[in-house]
Amino acid sequence: MIIKQALYIEAEDLTRGINFTGAKIYDERSCERIKDLSMMLSDIIWNLEKVRNDTLEKAEYEMAKAMREEIDRLLINTKEYIYEVEKQNENQN
Repeated sequence: MIIKQALYIEAEDLTRGINFTGAKIYDERSCERIKDLSMMLSDIIWNLEKVRNDTLEKAEYEMAKAMREEIDRLLINTKEYIYEVEKQNENQN
């Protein structure tokens, strides 16, 4: 038997428990959660790239181009956001 359930996850759900306290035991937990998120983000990007490649192989389908454009837009927006964060961090140092 397969049971399917929709999950509604927001950014706060994924980053809950990640904060700097100055207490080693809690900060180590935060570091582990950050590592987990890093792996998850890598997996998400990898999976989206696979979908993008599928849309290129099956370009004749109506939604292939729209999906590819959305994936491209997501990647571009993510790069831009990372650039802005890095720029802000440079200004703080």
